[in-house]
Order: sequence, then structure tokens, then C-alpha cells
Amino acid sequence: ILTMPLIHSDWEHLLSNTFPFVVFSWVILVKGPRYYNWSLIFSVFLTGILLWLFGRGNAHIGASGIVFSFFGLIMVNAWLTRHIKDIFLAIIVFLLYGGLILGVLPSDASISWEGHFFGLLAGGFVAYMGKKYRIAK
Repeated sequence: ILTMPLIHSDWEHLLSNTFPFVVFSWVILVKGPRYYNWSLIFSVFLTGILLWLFGRGNAHIGASGIVFSFFGLIMVNAWLTRHIKDIFLAIIVFLLYGGLILGVLPSDASISWEGHFFGLLAGGFVAYMGKKYRIAK
């Protein structure tokens, strides 16, 4: 669970996760480092546990679960808070990376669509818990 996001099949796989991870990290950091750290830790654990419990019996590698979790977190956070700053950032993220949503559909046996799906669910849950327990600054 802890090492999955650090292992990638090749450079293309690593780069395809790196750019959205950096952009989404920046957007989440706007809410403060405490919120970011909390979000990252829970995204890694929750996505990994869901994937371990319900994913196919394949090797699931890469940080795309975290990327999808962060995407879901940004979208759900904007919906829950209804702050103009959060809505604006979510719109920008959606315009740039909205096509990620298609990654939750099974299309290629070598791609862990379950990791994408569970990451998206985990991100929504993390956003909900973050608002409920007022984790952001």
C-alpha cells in the first residue's frame, strides 16, 4: 500500500502521473500544508486499502490512485465548500484534466482502472472528512 505510488513501469508512466500530481498538489496546498499532508496520507492509505480489498489480482503500481484521489478531492471540496476560490480552482482543474474521468472505465487490462476508481472515491471521502473536521486553515 505504501510503496505502490512509488513504483512505475517506465518513464512514460512516471511522467504521466507526475504532471497532474504536481498541479493537483499545488491546488490542494492553497488550503495549507496541514490540509495537504492530511489529504496525501489519507489518499494513499484509503486508495491502497480499497484497491487491496476489492481490486483485481494484478500488480497495481503507480501514483495514479493518488492523482485520481486528488482530482476527486478538488472537485468534491468545491461542491462542499462553495467558496469562490475552490470553485474557480476546480473549474481550472476540470478544464485541464477533466478527461481523467474516462480512466475509471475499464479499457485496457494492463491499466488499473480500479486504482483510478477507488482513488476518485477516496478523494471524495477525504474532501468530505476534511470539511466535516475542519482540517483546512
